[in-house]
Amino acid sequence: MQNWYRKIDWRLVMRLIMASSMIIVGYQSNDYIPAVFGLGFAVYAIIGAKYKIGCGYNGACGYPSQLSSKATLGNIQSEALQSENIEFTEIK
Repeated sequence: MQNWYRKIDWRLVMRLIMASSMIIVGYQSNDYIPAVFGLGFAVYAIIGAKYKIGCGYNGACGYPSQLSSKATLGNIQSEALQSENIEFTEIK
């Protein structure tokens, strides 16, 4: 029981639940826009789960890694030095 419970990709499950609810609502209201968007979201969820891309996989979506934080820190420092040379004019 615990073995297959650990193998479930919970991100995929949540995305497929959201996609299926959009498809059902679109079908019930005879509106194709939410149904098509739900179908696209389901395709995105399956592709994202297969290749482990998107929010929630590999430290994405708010979980910075050490490499990305060092790279952005260097960019922020260089941008700060460049912004010191800009002259601002007040418009009245």
